[in-house]
Amino acid sequence: MTPTLSPSDIPARLDRLPWSPWHWRVVLALGVAWVLDGLEVTLVGSLGPTLQRPDTNGLGRVVPRVAGIRARSAAPCSVRRSRTLDC
Repeated sequence: MTPTLSPSDIPARLDRLPWSPWHWRVVLALGVAWVLDGLEVTLVGSLGPTLQRPDTNGLGRVVPRVAGIRARSAAPCSVRRSRTLDC
């Protein structure tokens, strides 16, 4: 037996809804967040190798590892990989 599709007027009703200023604010906010996220990725990607050089700041590969350990220890117990920490 093949399933039959029932006709619906929901898509047509959604298309008739008005576009309010609230919708424009949401679209604008998402666009700003998208641009700022891209800017952050670009800055980190271009400054990261420079900061790792010994003649600038000397941040080696240890700093990301320490940041990862701190982020993991702040995670809920079910997410932690270390079995030595008590919850």
